[in-house]
Amino acid sequence: MKTRSKPKPKRMVASDPIADSITASPANSIPSAVAGSETVASDTALYRELYFTIWKAEHDHTKTRWTVTTFFIGISFALFGVSIRGEKSIVPFWVGIIAALVIYWFAFVVFLRFNEYTRLMRAYLRQLEDSGKIALSFQSQTDEKMRGKRKWLRSASTLLFTFGVLYTALGLVVGYWFRG
Repeated sequence: MKTRSKPKPKRMVASDPIADSITASPANSIPSAVAGSETVASDTALYRELYFTIWKAEHDHTKTRWTVTTFFIGISFALFGVSIRGEKSIVPFWVGIIAALVIYWFAFVVFLRFNEYTRLMRAYLRQLEDSGKIALSFQSQTDEKMRGKRKWLRSASTLLFTFGVLYTALGLVVGYWFRG
C-alpha cells in the first residue's frame, strides 16, 4: 500500500517577493482561484496582515534591543561607580574604568547591530505604504514627524554615540584627576 504524503499548503497570492515567501497555513489560506474584486480584497487583507505582522515583529525587536542595551550600560555604570569608590575597591582603579568603558562601547555596537534589522523592517513597512498596497501610513508619518524638528537629534544611535564620547572623556578625566 502506498501512503500519500500530506499536500503542501498553498502559497498566498501576492506579487511581492517577501509576501511570496510566506506560506499560508490551511486555516488562513487564500484560495488562488478568487477572481475580480475579491482578489483585490484578498490581496489588501494579505498586505494588511503582513504589515501588522512586520510592525509587531519590529516593535518586539526594538524592545529587545533596548533591554539588551540598557542591561550592558547599567553594568558599565555600576562598574564605573565601584571603581571610583575608593581604596576598598577589589579591582585596580584603571582596570575598572577601562572595563566600564569597554562594556559601554560593546553595548553601543550591539545596539547598532540590532538597529540594522529594525531599519530593514521599517524600510519594508514604508515600501508597503508607498506602493499603495495598504491604506496605512504609520511608518511614513512617524519618520516625517521624528526627523523634521531637530536635525542634530536624528536618532538614538547619535545620542548614544555622543553620550559615549562624553562618558569616555569623563572616565579618563576622573581616572587621571583622582588616581593619576
